Amino acid sequence: MSERIKTLLASEKTMRAVNLFFLLSMLIPGLGIIYLAYLLWIAYLVYFIRRTASKTIKIWNSLLIVLASCMIAVNLYFMLRSA
Repeated sequence: MSERIKTLLASEKTMRAVNLFFLLSMLIPGLGIIYLAYLLWIAYLVYFIRRTASKTIKIWNSLLIVLASCMIAVNLYFMLRSA
C-alpha cells in the first residue's frame, strides 16, 4: 500500500490535483479550499524533500513550505478578522 502511495506522489497527477485545488479555490472563494490546496502542496514538497539528495532542492522546497505556511496563516487571519 505504501508503494502505491509513493508512486502516486511521484506522478504528475498529484501536482495536477494540487493545481486543481488552487484553481477551485479561486473559482469558489470562501469555502476553505485554499487551506486544503496549501496543505496538499506542503505534503507534496515534504515528500520530495525526503526523496531528493540535492541540498539545493531541499533548501528551496523548505522555503516554499515556509511560504505556504505563511499563506495559510495570513488567510486564516483575514478569514477570522472578517467574521
